[in-house]
Amino acid sequence: MIPESYALERVDVSVLSGFAGNPRTHSDGQVKQIAASIAEFGWTNPILVDATGTIIAGHGRLAAAKELG
Repeated sequence: MIPESYALERVDVSVLSGFAGNPRTHSDGQVKQIAASIAEFGWTNPILVDATGTIIAGHGRLAAAKELG
């Protein structure tokens, strides 16, 4: 079911969990590149999560956010 509205919300990365079935992996180099992009340009593409905090898209951004602290 598609919600009638969506919202952007800032949350601590500790409340997010990765989707166990995510087929994509990110190397340490890729995570560093994502972190550098976030540091330079800010959050231009948010992490998408469902109502339970499970990541739909953005596993690499989560890893980068953890690296950035």
